[in-house]
Amino acid sequence: MLVDAGFFDQKLMEGLESLSVGYIIGGKLYGDIIEKAFSAPEDAWYNYRNNHQEWQYLKMADCRQTWKRYRRLILYLTGAEENQRVFYLPAKGRSS
Repeated sequence: MLVDAGFFDQKLMEGLESLSVGYIIGGKLYGDIIEKAFSAPEDAWYNYRNNHQEWQYLKMADCRQTWKRYRRLILYLTGAEENQRVFYLPAKGRSS
């Protein structure tokens, strides 16, 4: 199941987990998550490349204030491509 940040809700996630339903939720990039990314060592970042672009990603755990437990969080950055937004994380010198 793929949902957006409007479904970033403890009750929904617990329901999906109780049914053993896998899910992906795209969420807001909060300041504390950015700080964790900045403080991650360089070798914690992974690279993925396909025929069109390269992604850098960081796997970590996160627990939002309304959640009862930690869940996996994957932060990814893509290289600048046509028709894509570009983000710059100065502490790591990465762009997406």
